[in-house]
Amino acid sequence: MKIAVCVSGIFNTGNYKFINKRLKEKFPTADFYYATWENQQEQFQKHFPSETCTFYNEPVMEYHPYKDIPPSKFVTPYY
Repeated sequence: MKIAVCVSGIFNTGNYKFINKRLKEKFPTADFYYATWENQQEQFQKHFPSETCTFYNEPVMEYHPYKDIPPSKFVTPYY
């Protein structure tokens, strides 16, 4: 069985380097795939020049994920 490690999200130089190193230690034979927003491209390539990453346009949020939920749809009183 082949293992794939998929890492996505906003780039964070401090934690990301540590986490990436640990993942590669724990999964030495795995294939690694990276994805982040286009505005993170320069930083990613600067700190990880040997890694391949897919860069996506960051979507424009046209709603608030909590404030735009109608009260009738709340699943908990601890909104």
